[in-house]
Amino acid sequence: VSTRWPSHGCHSAAARAESATNPVILAPPPQPPSPSPQDSATPVAAVPPRRVPAVPLRVGKSPRRRSRRTLSEAPKYLWLAASRALSSSRKVIMLKVQQQRQMARSSGATALRRPSAAPVRRRALARPARHACVRPMMFQPDKQSAKAGGETGDVPRNQLEALRRMTTVVADSGEVALVKKYRPQDCTTNPSLVLKAVQNLEYEHLLANAMSERGKLGAAASGRPFAGAADVLAVNLGVEMLKIVPGRVSTEVDAHLSHDTAATIDQALRLTELYAARGVEPSRVYIKIASTWEGIEACRKLEAQGIATNMTLLFSFAQAAACADAGATLISPFVGRIMDWYKAKEGRDFAPHEDPGVLSVKRIYQYYKTHAYPTIVMAASFRNAGEVRELAGIDNVTVSPSLLAELEGCTDVLPRKLSPDGPPSSEHKLQQMTRQQFDILHSADAMAVEKLGQGVESFAADQRKLEELLAKLA
Repeated sequence: VSTRWPSHGCHSAAARAESATNPVILAPPPQPPSPSPQDSATPVAAVPPRRVPAVPLRVGKSPRRRSRRTLSEAPKYLWLAASRALSSSRKVIMLKVQQQRQMARSSGATALRRPSAAPVRRRALARPARHACVRPMMFQPDKQSAKAGGETGDVPRNQLEALRRMTTVVADSGEVALVKKYRPQDCTTNPSLVLKAVQNLEYEHLLANAMSERGKLGAAASGRPFAGAADVLAVNLGVEMLKIVPGRVSTEVDAHLSHDTAATIDQALRLTELYAARGVEPSRVYIKIASTWEGIEACRKLEAQGIATNMTLLFSFAQAAACADAGATLISPFVGRIMDWYKAKEGRDFAPHEDPGVLSVKRIYQYYKTHAYPTIVMAASFRNAGEVRELAGIDNVTVSPSLLAELEGCTDVLPRKLSPDGPPSSEHKLQQMTRQQFDILHSADAMAVEKLGQGVESFAADQRKLEELLAKLA
């Protein structure tokens, strides 16, 4: 029996011709063995042959179409199950997105936009994974929280806000209304500011309280019976300031005691006791002392007792070095008064970057940071806003309300001028300074000697005027 080749053919013509001339004789199929006599008794049922349905081949049809035909013939319940699984997965994804948005709103941020995705090839987008449909969201600060206080946004609205971000702003005023307006961190007072403030009718109750305690802290030996009442008045004003500012208030020792170490210490302790009697802890008070040699020695002993000092009327580098060596908590170099002396001597104005007062404070600041002194440098006595801008970045600045208003009204960018990581100082560290060394270094600066004397006399004169005002009310 010759073989028959399929109609579609899979061999060459030569092979078919050779098969025709030499037909292949196939052996007959093997026959089953004849049953034995023992098996003939048990009849065997004939097994019908298995019929396999022929699957017609669809020549020329693409596999995709053939797969679609197969899916179309699937039972309907498979389609229902697939659609339900797809909808449930979408619901899970949307639920996760809603949960992320709720968490963002509760934490003070809002999902505003999504980051732009990087360009992806078409083949990668042909069959994306289900989890890739949810892109990570970028959170931005809420607008309402950015407006709170006006300083939590990315860009400050004016130069005063910019200055607050790099420097502690202190109000150089004794007027409660102005302190409430500009919200400083600390507040400083002196006899001149106290005298100006008590002339306002709003402080009549403070004057009445001071007069009621007259004589308790008076300096009888000095022949000034209202000196004690002036101390009470200064403390009462400081307590009012502490109701507004979150930090400290500076109260100054009588300038008449600037060259008496023991008397300075005694009055500093009395001022601290007055604050304590009104419920104010020493950690919220600076005791202002003139930076004479006697005042610096009083500072050394008060700091050893835990009383923070603010060394004022500072004009020379020798004063600054001695105060740091004594362990002062804070110093107040006077920028504007230094410039006044050089302006009167040279007869010209100075740009902020060449201002002698600004240069003096920068020198002190670099010296402190280079030698790791913890003493705070608080620039004071400014004459213009340019001096404040040139010292942006310093530890503290105490500024008058008029200059605070000018900075608040300016929207120009305020660059940082000073930083603890700035250029190091070339000055050698002065340790264990003696009275002789201090006198030699300080007396070499004619401006510092003159301005220190004038400052002590000016504050003493305002102290006497304040006591005269209290005497008229007696």
